[in-house]
Amino acid sequence: MAEERRTLLIRLGELTLKSKRVRQRFTLRLLQNLKAALDAEGIRDYRVINEWSRLFVEVPEGQEKEAREVLRRVFGIASLSPVEVMYFRTIRDLENFAEQMYALLVDGRTFAVRVKRVGRHPFRSIDVERLVGGRLARYGTVDLENPEVLVEIEIREHQAFFFVERIAGPGGLPLGTEGKALALVSGGFDSAVAAWLMMKRGVALDFVLFNLGGPLHLKGTLDVVQTLCRRWCYGTDPVFHEVDFRAVVQDLHTRVKENYWNLILKRLMYRAAARLAREIGVPAVVTGESIGQVSSQTFVNLTVLEEAAEVPVFRPLLTYDKQEIIDLARRIGTYEVSAAVAEYCQLVARHPVTRANPQRVRELEERLNPELLARAVKERRSFPLRAAPAEVLGNVEVDTVPEGAVILDVRRRADPPIPGARRIPADRFREAVATLDPSVPYVLVCESGYRSFELARDLQQKGFRAYSLKGGARWLLKHMSSA
Repeated sequence: MAEERRTLLIRLGELTLKSKRVRQRFTLRLLQNLKAALDAEGIRDYRVINEWSRLFVEVPEGQEKEAREVLRRVFGIASLSPVEVMYFRTIRDLENFAEQMYALLVDGRTFAVRVKRVGRHPFRSIDVERLVGGRLARYGTVDLENPEVLVEIEIREHQAFFFVERIAGPGGLPLGTEGKALALVSGGFDSAVAAWLMMKRGVALDFVLFNLGGPLHLKGTLDVVQTLCRRWCYGTDPVFHEVDFRAVVQDLHTRVKENYWNLILKRLMYRAAARLAREIGVPAVVTGESIGQVSSQTFVNLTVLEEAAEVPVFRPLLTYDKQEIIDLARRIGTYEVSAAVAEYCQLVARHPVTRANPQRVRELEERLNPELLARAVKERRSFPLRAAPAEVLGNVEVDTVPEGAVILDVRRRADPPIPGARRIPADRFREAVATLDPSVPYVLVCESGYRSFELARDLQQKGFRAYSLKGGARWLLKHMSSA
């Protein structure tokens, strides 16, 4: 017997305000992204129907939950609803079907009926509302102002769609309809949220990290950006660029006054980003700056930064406060991974300048070796963001504990304990290395997977077969308890 199918009604929101030609182009891109999302999440045997102001997606009943979850993360979708579909001949057919569907749902509760019609019918929307409401009043109480159950019916020609749930989508414009930009990312909350806001406006992104902390900085930033794009980048294939900025930082440290370090470092990142943007053929860069959040982001200093950009800089977080940014990070799913990433800034000034003189900044910047910045951009590593982590970070992380491996618990606090693990806190790990057997494979486990990554990498350089457990102790204990 064929599996029952379910229908999801998709509302398009802002897209419907465009001219006919633009709307056709945007709808085509939305359909491409929507199908890419369903394919990426393993939804099979689906059907997409384009009805101009509405889209309908039919999926097997067993995959409805997964389809609902992924479609609410496709930019351009305002909302969606699981619907019951019927073909009708008379208004009485609508009344009878509504009773069958909603009688138990409204039983003993307050309700209201809302009807929307498209097409020519021998009745008005309010006629259907009154007729259906009167029939359901046998079971519940009509409350037009604050109902517990909202019964909604959309009528399109001779089809009717009945639903009670609206699932919010992200809205905005279909990803890719507004071109492409280069987003500067660091692994923190701000840059990921800024990237998401640009994607919501239809801008596809590539990403660049100016690496200040080596492999661990790369791992943390990759975790954040891959989380962002795994959830939101449907229909695009972002490229990640890693620019090793440590030599640039060292040059800055030795040639420039301390209170100008942060500002000039940011200007150098702007210059490098502009150079990279031109090389890869994108017209603008995106940053996560917010007015007044740190010393380099005062109103005056932002104007000084802008001078060094050489390409347009978009700052979608400019007027956001930190709590708003964190709340958005929770919503889009990057909060947990960003919270685990350490901040990397090798230039911590005691009294950073907050109202920089542009001429003085230019004079200081002229002391630097420009070849270092040019070389850093030229020697960057670029790879598809969907590349396997081992290809980028080396064979350091594992998803499971290999057979025969010894688990080393390097957490600061062993609470709850990991069954069978040997306890070596990270702050005492290096002195304990002499007690480890090089012939035995080890899997290191910390709270989040970052400290263990650094220690496992050090052990590998000493000749050990050592690995870091991706996801850390929380992941391991969860899977041990469910085994």
